[in-house]
Amino acid sequence: MIDANQSLDLAKAMSLAEAAVDMNIRCFEDPIHHQHYDGYQILKQKTGIALTMGERKFDTLPLRELSKMNAIDYWQPDLLRIGAVGKWRKSAVLADSFHTRVLPHYYKNYDASLLQKLRCLTIMHYTKWYRSGVF
Repeated sequence: MIDANQSLDLAKAMSLAEAAVDMNIRCFEDPIHHQHYDGYQILKQKTGIALTMGERKFDTLPLRELSKMNAIDYWQPDLLRIGAVGKWRKSAVLADSFHTRVLPHYYKNYDASLLQKLRCLTIMHYTKWYRSGVF
């Protein structure tokens, strides 16, 4: 997985996605601005790389729209932004209804318990954060 943190325009995201596919990288997180739905659809259709987004969303409207467009493969809800556990789980059930997998955002201490009983889990996101002074 690579994460562009919404830093690319569509042309640069296409170029990077094509290179990533050639290197057997299978997933691209937040390649372009989170409101550029058409760009997500184009990027997925033209490159075939799996796309993930959702960490900056406060509701499920984007999930509905992107899933209807077949523009994402993974929904990545953020526990705090989406509105706590109940809304997070509802968004995961909605994702499952569209056959969109859930990739929790960031909170590794909560991810396993949140994902219990969900059919749509594929992977859990884990980042090892480095302590200052290590380098």
